[in-house]
Parts: sequence; C-alpha cells; structure tokens
Amino acid sequence: MAEFGNEQLGENKYMKIINFIKREIVLCVAIILAIISSFIIKPDGEYIEYIDFRTLGILLSLMTVMAGFQKIGVFTCIAKLLLRKVNT
Repeated sequence: MAEFGNEQLGENKYMKIINFIKREIVLCVAIILAIISSFIIKPDGEYIEYIDFRTLGILLSLMTVMAGFQKIGVFTCIAKLLLRKVNT
C-alpha cells in the first residue's frame, strides 16, 4: 500500500512539472536555448558586454508602465470605448 502512495506521489510531481512547462513554455524554451548557446559561445570576461542593459532598462520600464495601466483599468476603458463605436 505504501508503494502505491509513492508511485502516486511521483506521478503527481511529474504532472506538476508537465503543467509548469505547459504554462511557462516561453521560459522553458528560453532556458533550453540559453544552455545550448552557452556551449556555442563560451562565457568569458567579455561576456557581460554582450548584454544591452539600456534595452533591458527600456523594456523593464515599458512592462512596468503597461502593468500599471492594466491594474488601474486603462485597457478595459479603451476596449469599452472601441466596442461602443462598432455595430457588429
């Protein structure tokens, strides 16, 4: 009986992993590609120069503003205004 519980527990963990991969497919693909690219381009002292921190900062700012707009309902208001203007 205890073995059956362990098998079920193992299957439950397996299903959690599968569900996570399905939910976060972009993250999983990015991790896999990052690992593959680390074999192609070996990390060295100049590796940090490959990262464009200015672009990352701009993207972070954009995502922060968009999240703020979404939280206060700006996009919902815009959608309602647009839907009032269409007939079908």
